[in-house]
Amino acid sequence: MFGRAEPGIEPIRPPLPDGRRPGRSLLGERLPAGALGSLAIAALLVLVGAATAVDPRLGALIAVVCVAAWLAADSSRASTAFLTGLALILVGYATLDRGFAHLGVNPIYVGEVVLGVGVVATIARADRLQLRPIPVLLAAFIAWGVIRTIPYLPTYGVDALRDSVTYSYGLIALGVLVCVREEQIPRLIAAFARLVPLLLIWIPLGLLVTQFAPNATPSLPGSNVHLLEYKPGDAAVHLAGIAAFLLVGLDGGRRADRRSGGRDPQPRARGCSTRPARATSSPGRRSISSSRRRS
Repeated sequence: MFGRAEPGIEPIRPPLPDGRRPGRSLLGERLPAGALGSLAIAALLVLVGAATAVDPRLGALIAVVCVAAWLAADSSRASTAFLTGLALILVGYATLDRGFAHLGVNPIYVGEVVLGVGVVATIARADRLQLRPIPVLLAAFIAWGVIRTIPYLPTYGVDALRDSVTYSYGLIALGVLVCVREEQIPRLIAAFARLVPLLLIWIPLGLLVTQFAPNATPSLPGSNVHLLEYKPGDAAVHLAGIAAFLLVGLDGGRRADRRSGGRDPQPRARGCSTRPARATSSPGRRSISSSRRRS
């Protein structure tokens, strides 16, 4: 069956060990799909390199489009990339503040990168969006902000986009809405609860370093911003968020686990007693506890 083929007829080749049919190369042999993917990636890298040599902005644009297409091809991959990046920048903002926010090349910084990934993830998970009041109001607010920003782009350029963060970062909320699954919420709350004690120690120290030893940390390349540079207003926002987290009682599960030695505490409803209920006998309306006391 797999012997010598007749002249002019392509021989039938056996399938690969994993069951896939091989593809044909320029030399007449078969290439696995992984090799074809590697060749495609290599071609894209060459294209990005050539475009960067001509114009760095063009090369960056092509790279961004390729990464966005790669993420959008798999909604699960896009969600994971967005949530991972969001967690990293939130921790970075809380620990290094302005120094972390300035990581990047003007006008693209880490916040804008995660925002872009969030937009791709939101588009990939658009089927999860529901017409509920809060998302609809947020989308209307963002749309109104875009309408009010566009006329000023020719005059102020990038500065107009920088001033649009009041509404543009609301896109992150939409990304969280469609990417976070319900079963992930307890894990996220527990992770932040473990981080709270460290932040309560670190944030005051960061303020002291910024105030009394501003040159203790190096400056970022091409900027006069230091790696650790806390603004009092930003520190107040983080501390207010921690206070709200504690006041709402979202760290209660962690404290309960410590008190119970890792065992799940007995659930108890507000206003309900954990004492066993008294059973009454219907003929004499007498309780079991009363009969025990009399005996």
